[in-house]
Amino acid sequence: MERIGQVIRPLLGGITTGLVVGVLVLDVMLPLELAAGVLYVALVIFSLRSPKRAFTLAVAAACSALIVLDFILHSPPEGNVPMALVNRGLALLAIWATAILALQHRQAQEATKTLQELWPMCPGCKKIRDDKGGWQQLEQYIKTQSDLEFSRALCPECRTRSLPKALA
Repeated sequence: MERIGQVIRPLLGGITTGLVVGVLVLDVMLPLELAAGVLYVALVIFSLRSPKRAFTLAVAAACSALIVLDFILHSPPEGNVPMALVNRGLALLAIWATAILALQHRQAQEATKTLQELWPMCPGCKKIRDDKGGWQQLEQYIKTQSDLEFSRALCPECRTRSLPKALA
């Protein structure tokens, strides 16, 4: 499995570099008044194939730098400067919103994966064994592994079993 990763990482980097160059050439060839900078969002999305979060952030930063550099090197005609600024600003916003939301989604998926793993549970008291070998109540374990809070309510079965005893 590690060998596959050694082949895929350089390939992913090469494809990403090729896409960056392609989008850059297209962005430079098109007028600044067009929102071609938004095409960089596709690169940020593609960078999510990498298991490293830093790669996605690096691609987003590189795309942002290229958008700013293109604006500096290819100044728009005088009447279209505001529109070019707005288009570049929207492209930067789209790039960073995509990167941040995608990374947060990946983090949520990782947290969900942790919760989906098998938990060693005592059949008698329903305590869960944690990673350190200690035993915690189910509610406490879930609370420490996530942001979930619990409320108490009786299910219909327990309600019919408990209420007659309480009324007697």
